[in-house]
Amino acid sequence: MATQQQKQKSSQKRVKSLRDVLPRRGFEYRVNQVIFKRDQDAYAFKMALIEATNNLHKTEVDEHLADLMKKAKEVQKPSDSDHTIAFEAAGRQTPWAVDLKKGIISELLRFLITSRERHIKFTHYRPNKVDPSTEGKLAKAIDEFIGDSPAAEPDEHWKETDELDPKIIDKMMERMRKGLGADWGASSSDEEMEEAKKTENEAEAEELGNKLGALKLK
Repeated sequence: MATQQQKQKSSQKRVKSLRDVLPRRGFEYRVNQVIFKRDQDAYAFKMALIEATNNLHKTEVDEHLADLMKKAKEVQKPSDSDHTIAFEAAGRQTPWAVDLKKGIISELLRFLITSRERHIKFTHYRPNKVDPSTEGKLAKAIDEFIGDSPAAEPDEHWKETDELDPKIIDKMMERMRKGLGADWGASSSDEEMEEAKKTENEAEAEELGNKLGALKLK
């Protein structure tokens, strides 16, 4: 029979969230950003992933998501009008994801790609704190899909800026982690910051679409 102390420990143990089990090395996730807009979609995806992995073991999660990304690259066609076509096709060809509602896999992969791209962008500002050789399979699979990877060293312009005033880079990166964009000068009030966040969301989605569209022409 369980003791009172054991019961308390069990009740205090936090249930793993999707954010808890996603790869962190080589990714920059926005502060408090949710993966899915709809709770039902998040629940459905989590249940599918639990069945496919050993209770959301992080290494297995990384491998399963990497396989999804590789499949998306494999099935993508130059004639596709939208990169979500490849994302959805990858889901349909992945046994553990095949029964998920349309749109779930696309929403997930867009989230992961933009988080990886944010990390890549940061390596142009500051030296990469993550040894690329220690990154997981998902990070590498995304790099293959987008045709980009972390910079070996920061751009010369940002090196000089960092030497002159490190706070500038600190503030810029912190704003980007909050989804507010790098241009902090014109967005000082709460109202302006919220509007900047909406604009950044739209710009980021458009930028991703343009990049993936350009890849199809190569």
